Amino acid sequence: MSTTLELGSEHTRARGYFKNPWRKPRVLQGITIAYLLWSILPVVIAVIFSFNDGRSRIVWQGLSMRWWTADPTDSILHDPQMRAALAQTYRLAILVVVISVPIGTLFATRSASIGGAGVRLAARTLSCCCRSWSPRSSSVRPCSSC
Repeated sequence: MSTTLELGSEHTRARGYFKNPWRKPRVLQGITIAYLLWSILPVVIAVIFSFNDGRSRIVWQGLSMRWWTADPTDSILHDPQMRAALAQTYRLAILVVVISVPIGTLFATRSASIGGAGVRLAARTLSCCCRSWSPRSSSVRPCSSC
């Protein structure tokens, strides 16, 4: 009889877990971490191997600044095309920061001054969720269209 009660409580607990829309999204966290590793790890490996002494991209042959400054023909500082590409990268990065930071700051300050309406609008827009949330109260209630 006790085994039946234990199975019933586990079943109820599992069903309650799937009915709760605010549960911790473990699968989503796992997918996000896997995607970040998949996208960032090659860049990290490329940066590490840019300090390799030899031409091999597979075998580590020692630590060197050859590809950055030491080689008079193949280094970034001595090749005009590489310097132009690096300058273009920095110009693009600065442009992105100059555009995105004011827009993000404006959105954040405006949503804070409205009293949560901007936050609710952003939550509905980005997640297509039919729930509203107020930063002043931790209550979650259905929106008017539900």
